Amino acid sequence: MSLNSMTGYGRSAGALDDVNWHWELRSVNGKGLDIKVRMPQSLDVVEQHCRKYAQSQLGRGNVQCNFVLKAGDRKQSLKINAEALQQAISFIAEIEKAAKVAPASATEILNLPGVLERVSEDPDEEQDNTLHDDIQASFEAAITELQCSRAEEGKHLYAVLIRLVDEIDELTLEAKNNPWRSAAAIEKRIKKQLGQLMNADANLDAQRLHQEAMLIASKSDIQEELDRFPVCKGQ
Repeated sequence: MSLNSMTGYGRSAGALDDVNWHWELRSVNGKGLDIKVRMPQSLDVVEQHCRKYAQSQLGRGNVQCNFVLKAGDRKQSLKINAEALQQAISFIAEIEKAAKVAPASATEILNLPGVLERVSEDPDEEQDNTLHDDIQASFEAAITELQCSRAEEGKHLYAVLIRLVDEIDELTLEAKNNPWRSAAAIEKRIKKQLGQLMNADANLDAQRLHQEAMLIASKSDIQEELDRFPVCKGQ
């Protein structure tokens, strides 16, 4: 028989190009299954997959899934702003004509504000899909580690339960064989209690005395309680 705890921890990390991330999963006891996942809005599709996967793998517990993403700056390239370049050339030509100055060099023109721009390269769909798949795979790895953690904790709990059940068996056997449960000992206790009852209230009628005697007799032995232990143990 295997026993899984609802308490556990799982972690995994991954990286793709200049993007790094890691998952930290923690679970505690809960009546049902409550999974909390928070991811950036751009990863909504990944979040839905992770939530469904966790539901398919875990039965119970309150599970907190923390996701940390660190992305570097997008790759950039240089691009000439054609409109700004044309305006700059026109202005320079007018200045050269009016002021009779030396022509501007290409380097000087490119250094003018707005002529040369840095443009971030947007990732293509294939790159996005690869990133999503890798993040999902690392989440599944974290779930596996969480399951192993819960199973290991379950082994310790199972050992504790077995030890307690064995102790109950020993105590039950001791109680069954206790000399105080002999017929003579029980009869002696009943007589003593009835005597105390009659001395305390001499006006007891026969019916009331019979009721009290039945109550004392029902509490004189623990056989009913002893019979419950095997049933509880089986459950």
